[in-house]
Amino acid sequence: IGREFQLEMLYRLTALDRNQVIKYIDEFVGMQLLEHGPERGKVLFAHDRIQEVFYRELPGDERRRIHYQVAAALESMNQAGKERMIFEIAYHYVKSDAREKSLEYVIPAADLAKALYANEEAIKYYQIALEVLNEQNKQGSPEWIRINGELAEVYLTVGKCDEAILISEALLPFAGTRLEKARIYKKIGIAYFKKGDYLMCEEKLRFALGLLGEKTPINRQTVFLSLISNLMIH
Repeated sequence: IGREFQLEMLYRLTALDRNQVIKYIDEFVGMQLLEHGPERGKVLFAHDRIQEVFYRELPGDERRRIHYQVAAALESMNQAGKERMIFEIAYHYVKSDAREKSLEYVIPAADLAKALYANEEAIKYYQIALEVLNEQNKQGSPEWIRINGELAEVYLTVGKCDEAILISEALLPFAGTRLEKARIYKKIGIAYFKKGDYLMCEEKLRFALGLLGEKTPINRQTVFLSLISNLMIH
């Protein structure tokens, strides 16, 4: 559930009636296991370690079941604004091992994390999405191609250039047009530039421009400026 949670969540997760839930909450508060939150209707564990102990004691199947129930409850409680809870819902569906439901949320969670420059979160969720798509034998599908492209961009942003190159090269056979292929070569060239491998950078960017029917100058001193300026418009 998390260290802080809503009473409404407990009402949805248990078969007890509301008065019984409140009774038990008050007892746990008296035992200093729980505390009333700063906002009405919220409760929190008195210490992170208390939550960790309870979590560790749960059998694996029970953990997955509770994670699924929490995710489903968050969906139901936030119908009008799921995007506000997208990370929490994605997290619980992933932990529940509900692969199809995970995919429904990890992709938008990854896209949002990328937009917010939460790069490690974006990488984690894109990787999970690709795992599920690979399990479903959807390699080469438009969704699989897009997610790989997004992941390569995040890798470039955080300086994981080798990973970006590896993914981008794997996407080349799936490029349907010369423009798409040129954009992939551009990404690979930028990765080599960041690695300081200017010869490979020049080679890949020349490939990209060649696919677009553009020519580069022979003078090596101006080649990079020409390559970048031409590619910027594509």
